[in-house]
Amino acid sequence: MEKSLKRNILEWVGVLALAVLFALFLRNYVVEFLAIDGSTMMPTLINRERIISYKLGEVKRHDIIIFSLSSDPRRIFAKRIIGLPGEEISIEQGRVFIDGQELEEEYLGSFSLQQSMPATIIEKDHYFVLGDNRAVSLDSRDKVMGTIPKENIRGRVIAVFWPISRWRVLQ
Repeated sequence: MEKSLKRNILEWVGVLALAVLFALFLRNYVVEFLAIDGSTMMPTLINRERIISYKLGEVKRHDIIIFSLSSDPRRIFAKRIIGLPGEEISIEQGRVFIDGQELEEEYLGSFSLQQSMPATIIEKDHYFVLGDNRAVSLDSRDKVMGTIPKENIRGRVIAVFWPISRWRVLQ
């Protein structure tokens, strides 16, 4: 009887250890759970919403990514990819142009800003990001942030899970 109890305890400890290892693996290599801090991604993401960031796969235009800056790796940002490596990007009175073609941005709502930026070529392995709330967003338009190197991207936002009333999957 005592051997059977010890075996059951060892089995449970083993199962729990495997579950913890699996959860750590998922957190470090597959998904990350974060809170949005600020209003730079409104109306898409709202301050204090909790999001899930997926760490695998390639990123593409319009994806919302999570990244850090080389100058301050502890600070984490969420912004939308607008320009891809090698593209020419410009902004004319709030309208974004990629290689001379106007970019459709249905997600902006009333949060656009009538600002301009001269044409710039995006470096290899870098991405041009903008916040959806352009009036208050620190993003690639600012020399402090600039374009984002591929290696600084931690993942792309795939869902909002909190508050439950705003739960949704992002495209």
